Amino acid sequence: MDTHLKEKLSISAFTQAINRENPEPGLVVHTDRGPQYTSDEFLQTVKKHGGISSMGCKGNPYDNALMNRSTEHAKCKYLNILSYITIQRENTHPLVI
Repeated sequence: MDTHLKEKLSISAFTQAINRENPEPGLVVHTDRGPQYTSDEFLQTVKKHGGISSMGCKGNPYDNALMNRSTEHAKCKYLNILSYITIQRENTHPLVI
């Protein structure tokens, strides 16, 4: 991947996520209005994989708040579950060095 924001980086990251997660058609891809997400190539890539593009309203920094809050909540729950599973696995099958 590249280290700067260009559509190539966004497309590469999106494609990797699609290949890893294999979501069903209808996935909502919510982004800001950055040029890397509004490019024809990125939007076509989302559409090609059955995604639906969703962007915040122009000039309204608060419309992303609900989406960002929901994502943060999901991340916290997921990471807590992974931590619990890892701890339980270690307690039942300790690593012997």
